[in-house]
Amino acid sequence: MDYLKKRANVFLVPYIYDICGVAIFNIIVYWLLAVKLNFLPKEIWVFLPVVLSIMMSRTWLTHRLSHFVITREKAVFGIRLIVVVFYSVSMILLQDYLYVGAGKLVSVKHITDAAYLPASRYYKVEDYFIDKKGVGSYKYWETGAGGKKSRDLKFSLYLALPIINQASDSVKLDCSFFLFKQYKGKARLGVLSSDGSSALDQFVEDRLWELDTTDLTSFTYFEVVESYFDTPNADAAVLASNYIKYRDPVILKGHTTAFSERNKGKPKNVFIVFITGILILFLLVIFLPMKEARKLEVPQDSRKIRGYSI
Repeated sequence: MDYLKKRANVFLVPYIYDICGVAIFNIIVYWLLAVKLNFLPKEIWVFLPVVLSIMMSRTWLTHRLSHFVITREKAVFGIRLIVVVFYSVSMILLQDYLYVGAGKLVSVKHITDAAYLPASRYYKVEDYFIDKKGVGSYKYWETGAGGKKSRDLKFSLYLALPIINQASDSVKLDCSFFLFKQYKGKARLGVLSSDGSSALDQFVEDRLWELDTTDLTSFTYFEVVESYFDTPNADAAVLASNYIKYRDPVILKGHTTAFSERNKGKPKNVFIVFITGILILFLLVIFLPMKEARKLEVPQDSRKIRGYSI
């Protein structure tokens, strides 16, 4: 018991205090700058927990590990890597939870009403029509190594479907809101076969048929997506649509689940990753031998020296 208690006092308890303090600082900075002020894209903020964890592993962790006998530099690097990985992953998940949970749901009669309201991230639209015939698409394919006599093909298809108030509005060819959908696929093509364009055409045809048979009237709410990483090539798909009149197109993603469930399960995942990192570190520290504390030797004639003044 003393064996574990000593290691807990030297490493585990201080580590929990320090990592919780860094996490609170991380949350405050992200909430103020990313969520409230919308400063920089949210993807850039992924580097905040990574930088903080590296700084913590190079300062506090180095001091704490000095209490243990570690003969291999790789072992020190491995412990630092565990701190960086588990802290970064847990904080990135928490940042996503805060970002998604901060938005409020705004209810509108028609999708065009959103243009006259303060900007929001989520909209519940009572009446809308998604024009499948006016869809715009952007497609491409790339090849990769697939063996001596074959190669892999990777397909990507990006679609922008106009969202209008009612079907009769399609004749106006005027739209500012587009539903974004993305499809990816793979295929194996022989070296002696064609250049892959026919395979891509077949892939696009299959996805468009799939889209034509998909019900697009049961969305519970729409989410405005501004990040290029979430909607790559969305602008190119909008340009390819039949709607030639649009001003600052708004890219939306449709959701079929309840708005209250958008963050379901995320706090649990954050807690699991955070605690797992702490437990793994402590398990590693248990098997590390500790350095013996040095005793301060007091001279025998210290009493005599104490009696004189210089």
